[in-house]
Amino acid sequence: MSLQAKAKQELIWRKCVSDPAYWAEHFWHIRHPQGRRLLELREPQRIALENFAAGGNWLTLKARQIGWSTITTSYAFWRVFFHEDTRVLFISKGEREARELLAIVKFGLERMPEWLRTRGPRLLNDTMESMKFSNGSQIDSLPSASNPGRGFSGSVVIVDEWAHLPNDEDAWASIEPTADIGGQIIGLSTANGVGNWFHREWEKAVRKENSFQTMFYSWRAVPERDDEWYERKQRDMLPWVLAQEYPTTPEEAFLKSGNPVFDVEKLAAVQPEAPIIQGALFALAKRAFEVHEDKFGKLKIWDYPVEGHVYVIGADVAEGLAHGDASSAHVIDVRESKVVAHWHGRVDPDLFGEELFGLGTHYYGALLGVEANNHGISVVSTLKRSSYPRLWRRREIGATTTQMSTRYGFLTTKESKPLMIDDLAKALRNDLEVPCADTLRELRNYVRDDKGKMSGSPFDDRVMSLGIANFMRQFAFAPEYAPKESNVGTLDWWAKQSDKPEASRLGSHNMRPSGRLSY
Repeated sequence: MSLQAKAKQELIWRKCVSDPAYWAEHFWHIRHPQGRRLLELREPQRIALENFAAGGNWLTLKARQIGWSTITTSYAFWRVFFHEDTRVLFISKGEREARELLAIVKFGLERMPEWLRTRGPRLLNDTMESMKFSNGSQIDSLPSASNPGRGFSGSVVIVDEWAHLPNDEDAWASIEPTADIGGQIIGLSTANGVGNWFHREWEKAVRKENSFQTMFYSWRAVPERDDEWYERKQRDMLPWVLAQEYPTTPEEAFLKSGNPVFDVEKLAAVQPEAPIIQGALFALAKRAFEVHEDKFGKLKIWDYPVEGHVYVIGADVAEGLAHGDASSAHVIDVRESKVVAHWHGRVDPDLFGEELFGLGTHYYGALLGVEANNHGISVVSTLKRSSYPRLWRRREIGATTTQMSTRYGFLTTKESKPLMIDDLAKALRNDLEVPCADTLRELRNYVRDDKGKMSGSPFDDRVMSLGIANFMRQFAFAPEYAPKESNVGTLDWWAKQSDKPEASRLGSHNMRPSGRLSY
């Protein structure tokens, strides 16, 4: 090769090192329905490459099929091929998606000009999960379930379809330290409703409350798509799918995607309120309780109990494990149609029963509906042993007899759950006030899949307890639940409890040395 040709190649190499868009358009091949071809950057793609190369952390909300996998993989390869000691990590929803991203990189590498491949670092190791080069750089592509970011110390983390990861919060927790040591984090996703990590961080980024910068690209990012194309999509797709796959604005993308069960536009218009107090209940004599303030307390109160008002409580029971679902209880003032208190935390089921006893008693003997599936049975048993006066019960046919029998607690089944959720949706549209920000977030992110199954992302304990509480409203004035005179909570009642061998003071599992509840 002549010196002139070598000099020209060196100039091209240096241009590639400094300009990822130039390199991509001249040397990066992609798969296309009509065969392989060089990447032709659209203007949004060019802007994105320039933004990534400039550094900083980025969140991209995008429409489907606008070439973003192509852009991120080309950027990842440019970082490792043209720069020494650079490590890039792809995080995807599953193994198939992770391997597809690495396959795009390999496809491009294999079709680069021979002189460019020779001028650059050698490929030392090539697996389905990793590519390592002789310049000390590498690309790893792994599913989010493997927790790949834990302990990762590298240059760039690219998270694909972040809003659709089954463990979006965990993904952030594992890679967040990367930013602290100067690494770059790039997240891209179509929308998946509101309330999840991607949506919350996007909103913070828009308000400049975190380290991310944002980019949004609608269905119009592809020039060939026009109004006629979009109208065809409108006819062929469900509204929530259209908003998720081909949004026009970020607001539409978040609010209308994810197949939400509840009216998310109405929920988005609700302004949450700060509780007047947060803390824990402390038992006194004569059926009295007081709230001790504690910023870490599991109980939040928006309205204190008012004599003459009627209250109901719905409770969803969890196993009590440190990393699982939490137990949840909502108190509704039936007269005001408003949530006035909310208890939420992880505690053993029998101890949750004690908390519910105190909460119900504090709100003038509220009608208490407890989810009776699985661990809920233990909560119901605790409340029955404590002689709680207004515990909701259902009538059902016995398993071995045709006779009707009485069972305590709300049994969540494939028949009862849809009815309860439908009633809650109607109440939220009409009159039920929910001031709790955490509950509103779960309601907005409660979705229905393509088979009709409803679930939260990632949790739905607050939705279920609110649904049960709302269901209790129709029984608040039923004669069988009318308040009766009871000695529960009196000095005589407490004395009898202390005589029992296994009895313990309400909340004793959470007592501080000072005698106040520790939450």
